[in-house]
Amino acid sequence: MTARVHVSPDPRVWVPVPMAWPTAQHPSAEVWAREAGPALVADQGIDDPALGERLGIVLAAVAATAHPGHVQARFLHLPDVLAGFMLLELSAVETDPSANRHLVHRGLTEADRDPDVGAVQVHDVALADGRPLLRVLRFDRPFPTGPVIGILRHAVRLPAAPGVPGAVDLVATITSSDVEALLRTLGDVEALLEEVRWDTDDDGRGRDGRAPGTAEEKEKAWTAS
Repeated sequence: MTARVHVSPDPRVWVPVPMAWPTAQHPSAEVWAREAGPALVADQGIDDPALGERLGIVLAAVAATAHPGHVQARFLHLPDVLAGFMLLELSAVETDPSANRHLVHRGLTEADRDPDVGAVQVHDVALADGRPLLRVLRFDRPFPTGPVIGILRHAVRLPAAPGVPGAVDLVATITSSDVEALLRTLGDVEALLEEVRWDTDDDGRGRDGRAPGTAEEKEKAWTAS
């Protein structure tokens, strides 16, 4: 049996950013961004080709940016192309189902690490389906003269799948120097986490019968590590 972590982001809010190039459809970040920028502007009912081109330039820069090795999926929060946007990073880590969820999640979200500046706010909340969730908002200054950065992290445990011994701790991280805008993503981030689930099968193929072999498909189904 094969088990993969599967996420279904709302396409009106989240834009999947491929993790590697080329993908099955796009040879480079630039080609993807040239198509994605105008398409996103059009999807929001805006007739502004210049805005689509400018957004494409930004998307290309984001897509070409290196990401930490533990990150397994990236999504731009982009419910409004006329406003700012932020990058969400997702990581799935295999864990012992008996491990203390609260202690593990405090470590994964760095809830107990002293911030460089500002403060740390830690909240135990629950998703709509009742699953417990740790939400951590911290404030850091990466560089002595730089702006204060807000870092919003969520950690939730996905129970072990049938026939799979390990559970998975899923961590979502989104950052911004605009704390008010960062806080406005709360509902969207937690709605995305409600849709995360195990996708299991016997031969490594998805529910549509195809193996998740392309980069685009792997953005929505990845093996925890």
